[in-house]
Amino acid sequence: MPNIKLYTAKLSPPGRSVELTAKALGLELDIVPINLLAQEHLTAAFRKLNPQHTIPVIDDNGTIVWDSHAINVYLEPILYYGAAETPQEKIDNLYRAYELLNDTLVDEYIVGNEMTLADLSCIASIASMHAIFPIDAGKYPRLAGWVERLAKLPYYEATNLAGAEELAQLYRAKLEQNRTNAK
Repeated sequence: MPNIKLYTAKLSPPGRSVELTAKALGLELDIVPINLLAQEHLTAAFRKLNPQHTIPVIDDNGTIVWDSHAINVYLEPILYYGAAETPQEKIDNLYRAYELLNDTLVDEYIVGNEMTLADLSCIASIASMHAIFPIDAGKYPRLAGWVERLAKLPYYEATNLAGAEELAQLYRAKLEQNRTNAK
């Protein structure tokens, strides 16, 4: 099986996070360097891969994924190595993270009572996990409230929710494909 292609630039923190994730998982990626200063991410060829013309982007034998958070979830062994179910240990770890975040949210937002870049950075990951493993408002009321507050942003649905739901659909489809392949 050919290696996954990663379109990235060394100066990109999100790109480096994908490389770090791949290394931690023992995956070899074929790095395709993108020169942002030369605007290679704006070429017609690159925009066919990612209409948002951002890096990183992966090409896994025709499956194109962009956004570092989505890529890191995609590379996670549950999806990549053919597991048919999400291991309970992974689910338990996620709910421990929900509990930690819930306990950390002593104000309306991550850093006080005004939204900051910290909230915008974290909601992309939390919304992706929430779409797959819903946050129980009874157990995690502050976390659920925080998600609800951010979901009211006028640009939230188009910018974040749609991608989180698409990732959840991809995740469920991959698990179903793995179940079918296991039969």
